[in-house]
Amino acid sequence: MTVTVEERLTHLEERVREMEERLRTSSVAVPAAKRGWRAFVGVDANNPRFEEAVRLGRERRFADSPKDDEDAR
Repeated sequence: MTVTVEERLTHLEERVREMEERLRTSSVAVPAAKRGWRAFVGVDANNPRFEEAVRLGRERRFADSPKDDEDAR
């Protein structure tokens, strides 16, 4: 079975259309650098490890802060 140049070209054009459509509908179309922080929003949603990291970070930041009862002195 011989494939003609026209058939090959038609097939390639269809593949290019498919790839263009995928690029338009995916986040790959815009590089991460252009999306900035928006590329990472929600990445760790409902992740218990992330929640734990946030809690530990908060504890660390406020570890040296005066407690409410110390403010009354």
